[in-house]
Amino acid sequence: MKACAWIIVAALQIILLKHNLFDSFQPLADFFYNGALHLIEGHPSPWNWFYEAILIGKDEGLRARPTLQAFFTLGLYHLIVVSGSHVLALEKIISIMTFFLPKKIQKILIVLGLIMFSLVNRLQASCVRALIAWFFSNRVSLKPSHNADLQMVITCFCLIVEPQWASSLSFQLSCAATLGLAISGSLSFKNKWYRRLGSTFLCTLTTAPLIYCVQSCLSWIIVPANTIGMPLFEGILMPISLVNVFVHQVASFTEPIFNFVFGLSDYVASFGDSYISVLSMWCGDGSGPTVFDANS
Repeated sequence: MKACAWIIVAALQIILLKHNLFDSFQPLADFFYNGALHLIEGHPSPWNWFYEAILIGKDEGLRARPTLQAFFTLGLYHLIVVSGSHVLALEKIISIMTFFLPKKIQKILIVLGLIMFSLVNRLQASCVRALIAWFFSNRVSLKPSHNADLQMVITCFCLIVEPQWASSLSFQLSCAATLGLAISGSLSFKNKWYRRLGSTFLCTLTTAPLIYCVQSCLSWIIVPANTIGMPLFEGILMPISLVNVFVHQVASFTEPIFNFVFGLSDYVASFGDSYISVLSMWCGDGSGPTVFDANS
């Protein structure tokens, strides 16, 4: 029986390597993406690149921006790449906005919002994986100690559906971050701050090796940086970005927050002797091993 199952899975992977499952949805995804891009660029702003990166997954030339070098150094790049944290933040935003509605209608709106978000992001690997993980997590009831196993199942399922995602850095970052959070959720913490620190530490631990493939010099304060950066992103930066895109009039009041956050990240990244590298001989020129598709 197990042999038959493995044969079926292998045959399915071979077929899906030849035929992209999401090709039929790509025209619809491009339509939503172009519409969102037109909406964002309809109001000129120096932060449009940031809105496009975290809301619609436009990452062309993103890594070359000097503004984001501090995010690389602090191990915060996974907050810019559309992944599970974005889906979770969007779910919280929709839940707060529809708190007065019945739970059933609220859940329908959340599902529609997350599907729309995936289409706007052109069905990117990390975004679709986060959506699949959300469906699995809401349909399957498990003990906290089994969440890590569920994340491995979700990753395997995604790679069966789309084997090409294995070479996507954003997909790998999404897998690593959710696995770290799942492992943390299986541990018992009496204090909520210990829980936050533990989840951040494990998330950082699982994503740092992947970020190292792009940025070989990581700061020694990546754990406290993520402890502050993750809730700051989910609770402030992403909601403000959505408001600025749809209500342009408030952008002049809210965009100084971005200036402060990015300026603070630059200062923190350069604080003291903040640049270290596992291979110090590479630290000077910023080069490092590149074994992943960093453009996907």
